[in-house]
Amino acid sequence: MRAIILAAGESMLLDGFPKLLVKDPSTNKTILDHYLEAFENMEVTVVVGYKAMEVINQYPKLNYLYNPHWATTNNSGSLCLALNNEPCVVVSDDIFFKKDLIKDIIECSGDIVLTSVNESRSITSLNCKLDGSKISELYTGPIKNVADPEAIGVYKISTTDVLKKWGKNCMRYPNLLIGENLPNNEAEILYYDLGENYFFEINTINDYLRFIDEDK
Repeated sequence: MRAIILAAGESMLLDGFPKLLVKDPSTNKTILDHYLEAFENMEVTVVVGYKAMEVINQYPKLNYLYNPHWATTNNSGSLCLALNNEPCVVVSDDIFFKKDLIKDIIECSGDIVLTSVNESRSITSLNCKLDGSKISELYTGPIKNVADPEAIGVYKISTTDVLKKWGKNCMRYPNLLIGENLPNNEAEILYYDLGENYFFEINTINDYLRFIDEDK
């Protein structure tokens, strides 16, 4: 199992500050520090783009891939650079979570998307239509059903055929979100409910201010 961290975006709502370098004020550890602890003993690949040198300069010993098209592609354009046929956990660059969450997801059988029911999600959020334990559709835009959970940036894919098709789809459609390129119509993709697990996403300055307040 390897880990792929997607960190090529511009972070416009954080004044362009690289999300991986956002710090937990109680520990002074960055999001990337937390990821490296969660992915201990795993091969880690970081896909960078905008302000790549700020991350590389602080963590020069990590394995990096550079997405030169970061300004004109979505995160699928980054994932297709890193994906191969090895089982992997794929995460976006903006989440504080605990190591136990990743451990539990890895130990679950099957291909998994982490989900949560979030009533305040945006129009650009990636939503999941469910069929039992399986995800039958991943879509953006207006919510089709209030029971549809949101895909929240963590994927665990271990089936070789799914990895191959996911990689091909991301290469063909780099402007889509990686979840939209999952071959859920051809394979069984399961959802994993976040439940009460610790999870805090930092997309905006107000998100970070709330995170600081909760940490006091």
